Amino acid sequence: EAIHRKGLKYYVYTYKAINPLHPNYEEYFHEWGLHPRTRWMNPSKIPTARNYDADSTCANSPYTDYFVASFEKVLKESDLDGIYMDGNTKASLCANSHHGCGYRDSKGQWQGTYPIFATREMLKRLYAVTHLNKPEGIVDVHQSFCLCIPTTSFCDIIYTGEHEPFSPERLPEIRVRYARRAWGIPIETLGSTPLYLRYARRYWAYML
Repeated sequence: EAIHRKGLKYYVYTYKAINPLHPNYEEYFHEWGLHPRTRWMNPSKIPTARNYDADSTCANSPYTDYFVASFEKVLKESDLDGIYMDGNTKASLCANSHHGCGYRDSKGQWQGTYPIFATREMLKRLYAVTHLNKPEGIVDVHQSFCLCIPTTSFCDIIYTGEHEPFSPERLPEIRVRYARRAWGIPIETLGSTPLYLRYARRYWAYML
């Protein structure tokens, strides 16, 4: 309420993952989870933050229903102005047959697939929930190292560049991927530490 009184907007940080401490983890993760299993944060590096450790989920699984419904509930209860998603536009490689990912190749080996269209549908639903409840709301997505246009179509703004090296040979890529003229969506760039400190001057020059 204090933020809104100042004429500002606020929204929450989210990531497509479920914490092992979640009460429904054991019941649902085998169906929701990304396979091979991808741990979002390594608890051994931050031993005091065990509760932040989480396993990534797949957009092709029923987790999407849970994620969208949970976000809509919080948006209404807390009067949010949108959502910030970290990496949610990236369709991660997944071989979890429990929710339909993967296939068997000609040699009989089980291979993973990239659920681009399922990821697109997830973003589309989140966009609809946000703008139906808040017409001036924001769907804000942070995605470094790639730009997947089919999924970012349903974003209001994209953040990119975090953890990326701004070396000279990457200038052509940066000109294409960081330019809103090509995609029609506002693009903001993030510096990062320690790479940002190493490339700070070049980072600012490239952005200008």
